[in-house]
Amino acid sequence: MTVLLPPAGLHPALTLHPGPVPAAVQAAVGRLRGPDPRLPGRAAHAALYAQAVADGTLVGFCLAEEPNTEPGASWAHHGAAGPELGVLVVDPRWRGRGLGVGLVGAVARAVAASGRTAVAVTAPASPAVAVNRRVGARVAGTFRRGPEELWLWDFAGVR
Repeated sequence: MTVLLPPAGLHPALTLHPGPVPAAVQAAVGRLRGPDPRLPGRAAHAALYAQAVADGTLVGFCLAEEPNTEPGASWAHHGAAGPELGVLVVDPRWRGRGLGVGLVGAVARAVAASGRTAVAVTAPASPAVAVNRRVGARVAGTFRRGPEELWLWDFAGVR
C-alpha cells in the first residue's frame, strides 16, 4: 500500500493498492455508486486501485483495469494497450473538492510509473470529462458501442 498526500483542501486519506479489488471494497463502492453488474468483473481485472477514506468510510474510488473481455467491457471496442481507468465514484458530500482529480491522477501516475499509459472511456456528457481534462488527459479517438458514441482518453500527459 502506498499512502499519497491528498490534494490541497482535502482531508480524506488517499491510498493506492494493487488489484484485484477485495469484496469489502467492492461493497463500499456499490453503496456509493449504486448497482453495477460490471463491477465484479472490472474489480477482478484491476491492476491497481485508489481509494479515499474519511472517518473510516469510503468516499472515493478509481481503478485501472487490465484487458477485460467480459460482456459490455469497452476493450472489445478499442485497441488501447494500457490499462483502462474507470469506476470513478465520489461521495456526493465530497464532490467539488478535487477528490476525483486526485483519485484519477494517482492511478494514472502509478500506471505511468510502470512504463505504460492509461486510457479511459467516457460518454461525451460524463462528469468524468472535466476530471480527465483537469489531470491532463486528451481525447485520442471516438468509437461506438451500440448506439452510443464514446471518447477514448489518453493519459500520457498526466500531471
